[in-house]
Amino acid sequence: LAMAESLGLDELRASALNNIGTILARTGNPEGLSDLRQSVRLAVHSNSPWQIARSYNNLGVAFMWLGDLRRCSEVWREGWQAVARFGDLSVTRYLRSERIFERYWTGHWDEALVAIEELIASGVPAAQVSWAHEHRGRIHLARGDSARALEDAERSLALARGKKDPQDLQPALSFCSFARLAAAQRHEASTLADELLALDPVGLHVPHSESPVFDLAWVLVALGREDELLERAAAVERPNRWLEGALAIATGHLERAGDIYLEIGNLTNEALCRLRAAEKLAAEGRAAE
Repeated sequence: LAMAESLGLDELRASALNNIGTILARTGNPEGLSDLRQSVRLAVHSNSPWQIARSYNNLGVAFMWLGDLRRCSEVWREGWQAVARFGDLSVTRYLRSERIFERYWTGHWDEALVAIEELIASGVPAAQVSWAHEHRGRIHLARGDSARALEDAERSLALARGKKDPQDLQPALSFCSFARLAAAQRHEASTLADELLALDPVGLHVPHSESPVFDLAWVLVALGREDELLERAAAVERPNRWLEGALAIATGHLERAGDIYLEIGNLTNEALCRLRAAEKLAAEGRAAE
């Protein structure tokens, strides 16, 4: 960064600030947002489509990490507008593909499915196709089609295994475990949960619309293994909002979990928590609540 500043290289300054801000945000430090905002300003000034897309993307992801999906959406929308003038470049297609995340977590599933089909047919890199299959599978599962959900879960996981990137592999593993559990395949769900736990999803928080610990919490509770999540969480120095939501699930505070996901801005996660809370109350004879 110092070298780029001394030489007046705005595009390189944007890249360096992007790296620094991303690292800070990933460790839960909100000071990273300032570096990322400056990165956006420099990228726009340098007129580099790659740096503009990358800076806006990572600023949005920083808000995602910190548990503020509403601000994430606002930043990404600004980014979509900023890169639109460059035409149909790979970086602009990448940024637009993240609309799938937003449409999923806000509950606009029909729109998400249209975007997913377009993305899968467009020949984009495997990581984006893995995310697309995963989110299509989540929608199928929520709509009661566990067979198609499992097909997408397996396809997402196969693609993610090929890439071996934690931010692709962890969510694919977590959803596949969740889908296996929904299909009453408890042993398979447990095996995938073990594989995910070995990657430390609690300590290594990856950027994603769900956070792998959301799926993991449901699976471990169903298997009677919720203490494993609680033990790992106790060692985390700076818990984030995503982990707080998962811990509320693991400890049976489902209404509180719904409140946390509402605050985060993930309405789909909120809805599932409230549905499970209602089922629990009904089973306890507390129908009015």
